[in-house]
Amino acid sequence: MIEVTAEIVRELLDYNPETGEFRWKYRDRKYCKSDKGWKTWNGKNAGKIAGHIDKSTSYRDIRIFDKLYKAHRLAWLYVYGEWPNEIDHINRIRDNNRIENLRDVTRTQNQWNQSNQFGRSSQYKGVTWHKATDKWRAQIKINGKFKHLGLFAIEIEAARAYDRAAIEHFGEYANLNFPIEDYL
Repeated sequence: MIEVTAEIVRELLDYNPETGEFRWKYRDRKYCKSDKGWKTWNGKNAGKIAGHIDKSTSYRDIRIFDKLYKAHRLAWLYVYGEWPNEIDHINRIRDNNRIENLRDVTRTQNQWNQSNQFGRSSQYKGVTWHKATDKWRAQIKINGKFKHLGLFAIEIEAARAYDRAAIEHFGEYANLNFPIEDYL
């Protein structure tokens, strides 16, 4: 199997860093098993948007040489010439592969930018209803341990307590409930 490098990706695909879109280039014969396959492939694919959105993950996948690659990882490779550790979509939209929306992060940093999980008692990240006190509890997970931030009569106050702690601990990787400008 051919190792996929930045050079090969650039030879096979056009990437628009402003839109995050990949399009198939006209493919060289060396990448096809036969002349007929080469003509068929180019007639069917050249110039078209590459890949598909995986319904289970919402990421765009692109198949190169019978192997699936995440488009955001290919975008990083295309622009910077090296494979990233892990990619974080800054705005948390998984098929937004504009280079300005991607950053190479550690797994821990990527987890800091996750959205609130569904099925929680609050609409805000880091906030849950505390039945015993009839108040909203704010907490944040740091290094695998939950840190209690307080109990609040008003849900939005708990959300703001979470945001302040997230900014303090996670900085630019923090996934906030409200715009960062509210805290500057």
